[in-house]
Amino acid sequence: IFLDNKKIKFHNVFFDYHENKNKEDFILQDINFEINSKEFIGIFGNTGSGKSTLIDILSGLLKPSSGKIFSDSTDINDAVHSWRNNIGYVSQFTYLLNDTVEKNIAFGHNEENINADMLKNAMKDSVIYDFVNNLPLKEKTIIGENGKTLSGGQIQRMGIARALYKNPAILIFDESTNSLDLDTEKEFMSVLNELKRNKTIIFITHKLELLGNCDKIFKIESSRLKQVDINILSK
Repeated sequence: IFLDNKKIKFHNVFFDYHENKNKEDFILQDINFEINSKEFIGIFGNTGSGKSTLIDILSGLLKPSSGKIFSDSTDINDAVHSWRNNIGYVSQFTYLLNDTVEKNIAFGHNEENINADMLKNAMKDSVIYDFVNNLPLKEKTIIGENGKTLSGGQIQRMGIARALYKNPAILIFDESTNSLDLDTEKEFMSVLNELKRNKTIIFITHKLELLGNCDKIFKIESSRLKQVDINILSK
Protein backbone atom coordinates (compact mmCIF):
# COMPACT_ATOMS: atom_id res chain seq x y z
CA ILE A 1 0.00 0.00 0.00
CA PHE A 2 2.85 2.46 0.75
CA LEU A 3 5.57 1.12 -1.54
CA ASP A 4 5.54 4.09 -3.87
CA ASN A 5 5.46 6.83 -1.24
CA LYS A 6 6.28 10.24 -2.74
CA LYS A 7 5.58 12.48 0.22
CA ILE A 8 5.01 12.26 3.97
CA LYS A 9 2.90 15.07 5.38
CA PHE A 10 2.19 16.04 8.99
CA HIS A 11 -1.05 18.00 9.19
CA ASN A 12 -1.88 19.93 12.38
CA VAL A 13 -0.43 17.23 14.64
CA PHE A 14 -0.74 17.66 18.40
CA PHE A 15 0.41 15.07 20.91
CA ASP A 16 0.67 14.51 24.61
CA TYR A 17 0.82 11.38 26.76
CA HIS A 18 -1.85 12.95 29.04
CA GLU A 19 -4.66 14.00 26.78
CA ASN A 20 -6.67 15.71 29.52
CA LYS A 21 -4.15 18.59 29.52
CA ASN A 22 -4.72 21.88 27.75
CA LYS A 23 -3.45 21.77 24.19
CA GLU A 24 -1.05 24.64 24.90
CA ASP A 25 0.73 22.35 27.39
CA PHE A 26 1.09 19.41 24.96
CA ILE A 27 4.60 18.06 24.30
CA LEU A 28 4.09 18.57 20.53
CA GLN A 29 1.87 21.34 19.16
CA ASP A 30 0.62 22.15 15.68
CA ILE A 31 3.26 20.19 13.77
CA ASN A 32 3.04 20.78 10.00
CA PHE A 33 5.78 19.68 7.63
CA GLU A 34 6.48 17.61 4.53
CA ILE A 35 9.18 15.12 3.64
CA ASN A 36 9.64 14.24 -0.02
CA SER A 37 10.82 10.85 -1.23
CA LYS A 38 14.64 10.42 -1.02
CA GLU A 39 15.15 13.59 0.99
CA PHE A 40 17.72 13.69 3.79
CA ILE A 41 15.98 15.42 6.69
CA GLY A 42 17.71 16.59 9.86
CA ILE A 43 15.79 17.17 13.09
CA PHE A 44 17.57 18.64 16.08
CA GLY A 45 16.66 19.97 19.49
CA ASN A 46 17.66 19.68 23.11
CA THR A 47 17.25 16.50 25.12
CA GLY A 48 13.60 16.20 26.16
CA SER A 49 12.34 18.50 23.40
CA GLY A 50 10.16 15.78 21.86
CA LYS A 51 12.39 14.48 19.03
CA SER A 52 11.91 10.80 19.86
CA THR A 53 8.18 11.31 20.44
CA LEU A 54 7.89 12.88 16.97
CA ILE A 55 9.66 9.85 15.48
CA ASP A 56 7.40 7.43 17.35
CA ILE A 57 4.42 9.25 15.82
CA LEU A 58 5.97 9.16 12.35
CA SER A 59 6.69 5.43 12.77
CA GLY A 60 3.09 4.73 13.76
CA LEU A 61 4.08 3.61 17.28
CA LEU A 62 2.10 6.51 18.76
CA LYS A 63 -1.11 8.02 17.40
CA PRO A 64 -1.46 11.81 17.32
CA SER A 65 -3.81 13.25 19.93
CA SER A 66 -5.17 15.26 17.02
CA GLY A 67 -4.15 15.85 13.42
CA LYS A 68 -3.02 13.34 10.82
CA ILE A 69 0.08 11.98 9.07
CA PHE A 70 -0.31 11.17 5.40
CA SER A 71 1.79 9.13 3.04
CA ASP A 72 0.65 10.73 -0.20
CA SER A 73 -3.13 10.67 0.32
CA THR A 74 -3.31 7.75 2.79
CA ASP A 75 -3.49 8.28 6.56
CA ILE A 76 -0.68 6.09 7.91
CA ASN A 77 -2.81 5.10 10.90
CA ASP A 78 -5.37 3.52 8.56
CA ALA A 79 -2.76 0.90 7.60
CA VAL A 80 -0.19 1.12 10.35
CA HIS A 81 1.37 -2.36 9.99
CA SER A 82 1.92 -1.87 6.29
CA TRP A 83 3.41 1.57 7.02
CA ARG A 84 5.85 0.21 9.61
CA ASN A 85 7.16 -2.30 7.10
CA ASN A 86 8.47 0.68 5.11
CA ILE A 87 10.68 1.89 7.94
CA GLY A 88 14.15 0.89 9.07
CA TYR A 89 15.09 2.27 12.50
CA VAL A 90 18.57 2.71 13.99
CA SER A 91 18.74 3.86 17.59
CA GLN A 92 21.56 5.07 19.79
CA PHE A 93 22.16 1.54 21.10
CA THR A 94 22.18 -1.51 18.86
CA TYR A 95 21.35 -4.63 20.83
CA LEU A 96 23.24 -7.63 19.46
CA LEU A 97 22.64 -11.31 20.12
CA ASN A 98 25.40 -13.73 21.07
CA ASP A 99 25.01 -15.27 17.62
CA THR A 100 26.25 -15.06 14.05
CA VAL A 101 26.65 -11.88 12.04
CA GLU A 102 23.92 -12.97 9.63
CA LYS A 103 21.39 -13.74 12.37
CA ASN A 104 22.06 -10.35 13.94
CA ILE A 105 21.51 -8.56 10.66
CA ALA A 106 18.48 -10.62 9.57
CA PHE A 107 17.07 -10.20 13.06
CA GLY A 108 13.89 -12.21 13.61
CA HIS A 109 14.37 -14.47 10.57
CA ASN A 110 15.21 -18.17 10.81
CA GLU A 111 18.57 -19.13 9.33
CA GLU A 112 16.97 -21.03 6.44
CA ASN A 113 14.90 -17.93 5.56
CA ILE A 114 17.82 -15.52 5.37
CA ASN A 115 18.14 -14.08 1.88
CA ALA A 116 21.83 -14.10 0.86
CA ASP A 117 21.48 -11.24 -1.64
CA MET A 118 19.61 -9.01 0.83
CA LEU A 119 22.23 -9.81 3.46
CA LYS A 120 25.09 -8.94 1.11
CA ASN A 121 23.45 -5.68 0.02
CA ALA A 122 22.76 -4.65 3.62
CA MET A 123 26.40 -5.31 4.57
CA LYS A 124 27.73 -3.41 1.55
CA ASP A 125 25.46 -0.40 2.10
CA SER A 126 26.38 -0.23 5.79
CA VAL A 127 30.11 -0.49 4.96
CA ILE A 128 30.63 -3.60 7.06
CA TYR A 129 30.99 -6.08 4.19
CA ASP A 130 34.81 -6.05 3.99
CA PHE A 131 35.12 -6.39 7.74
CA VAL A 132 32.74 -9.39 7.81
CA ASN A 133 34.50 -11.02 4.86
CA ASN A 134 37.76 -10.97 6.80
CA LEU A 135 36.25 -12.75 9.81
CA PRO A 136 37.20 -16.43 10.24
CA LEU A 137 33.72 -17.71 9.33
CA LYS A 138 32.56 -14.60 7.50
CA GLU A 139 28.82 -14.01 8.14
CA LYS A 140 28.65 -17.28 10.12
CA THR A 141 31.04 -15.84 12.75
CA ILE A 142 29.58 -15.55 16.25
CA ILE A 143 30.14 -12.04 17.59
CA GLY A 144 29.79 -12.60 21.34
CA GLU A 145 27.40 -11.23 23.95
CA ASN A 146 26.22 -7.80 22.76
CA GLY A 147 28.98 -7.71 20.14
CA LYS A 148 31.87 -7.70 22.63
CA THR A 149 34.28 -8.65 19.84
CA LEU A 150 33.30 -5.54 17.84
CA SER A 151 34.18 -1.85 18.09
CA GLY A 152 31.51 0.80 18.71
CA GLY A 153 31.55 1.74 15.04
CA GLN A 154 31.17 -1.86 13.92
CA ILE A 155 28.24 -2.35 16.29
CA GLN A 156 26.51 0.74 14.87
CA ARG A 157 27.14 -0.45 11.30
CA MET A 158 25.56 -3.77 12.27
CA GLY A 159 22.58 -1.72 13.41
CA ILE A 160 22.42 0.03 10.03
CA ALA A 161 22.77 -3.30 8.21
CA ARG A 162 19.87 -4.68 10.27
CA ALA A 163 17.70 -1.68 9.38
CA LEU A 164 18.65 -2.05 5.70
CA TYR A 165 18.14 -5.81 5.47
CA LYS A 166 14.45 -5.57 4.61
CA ASN A 167 15.20 -2.76 2.11
CA PRO A 168 12.87 -0.15 3.65
CA ALA A 169 11.99 3.05 1.77
CA ILE A 170 12.50 5.18 4.90
CA LEU A 171 15.43 5.11 7.32
CA ILE A 172 15.24 6.76 10.72
CA PHE A 173 18.39 7.42 12.75
CA ASP A 174 17.66 8.45 16.34
CA GLU A 175 20.79 9.87 18.01
CA SER A 176 22.61 7.00 16.29
CA THR A 177 26.09 8.50 16.55
CA ASN A 178 26.08 9.22 20.28
CA SER A 179 28.27 6.27 21.22
CA LEU A 180 30.79 6.79 18.40
CA ASP A 181 34.17 8.49 18.48
CA LEU A 182 34.67 11.41 16.08
CA ASP A 183 36.41 9.44 13.31
CA THR A 184 33.77 6.71 13.33
CA GLU A 185 31.02 9.33 13.45
CA LYS A 186 32.49 10.98 10.35
CA GLU A 187 32.58 7.63 8.56
CA PHE A 188 28.99 6.91 9.67
CA MET A 189 27.81 10.22 8.18
CA SER A 190 29.53 9.48 4.87
CA VAL A 191 27.69 6.12 4.77
CA LEU A 192 24.41 8.03 5.19
CA ASN A 193 25.39 10.38 2.42
CA GLU A 194 25.75 7.39 0.09
CA LEU A 195 22.44 5.91 1.22
CA LYS A 196 20.45 9.08 0.62
CA ARG A 197 20.43 8.51 -3.13
CA ASN A 198 18.00 5.58 -2.68
CA LYS A 199 16.27 6.21 0.63
CA THR A 200 14.32 8.83 2.52
CA ILE A 201 16.48 9.52 5.57
CA ILE A 202 15.37 11.18 8.79
CA PHE A 203 18.29 11.93 11.09
CA ILE A 204 17.63 13.02 14.66
CA THR A 205 20.41 14.53 16.71
CA HIS A 206 21.27 17.21 19.23
CA LYS A 207 24.47 17.96 17.26
CA LEU A 208 23.78 20.63 14.68
CA GLU A 209 27.23 20.13 13.10
CA LEU A 210 26.22 16.68 11.79
CA LEU A 211 23.50 18.08 9.54
CA GLY A 212 25.67 19.55 6.76
CA ASN A 213 24.46 17.11 4.08
CA CYS A 214 20.74 17.46 4.81
CA ASP A 215 18.25 18.74 2.25
CA LYS A 216 16.11 20.28 5.00
CA ILE A 217 16.70 20.91 8.70
CA PHE A 218 14.01 21.28 11.36
CA LYS A 219 14.36 22.31 14.98
CA ILE A 220 12.04 21.28 17.81
CA GLU A 221 11.74 24.02 20.38
CA SER A 222 8.97 24.98 22.79
CA SER A 223 6.81 22.04 21.56
CA ARG A 224 6.86 23.24 17.96
CA LEU A 225 8.78 22.29 14.84
CA LYS A 226 10.23 24.93 12.57
CA GLN A 227 12.36 24.71 9.46
CA VAL A 228 15.83 26.17 9.84
CA ASP A 229 17.96 27.78 7.15
CA ILE A 230 20.70 25.29 6.21
CA ASN A 231 23.13 28.21 5.94
CA ILE A 232 23.29 28.47 9.73
CA LEU A 233 25.68 25.52 9.53
CA SER A 234 28.32 27.59 7.76
CA LYS A 235 28.20 30.41 10.29
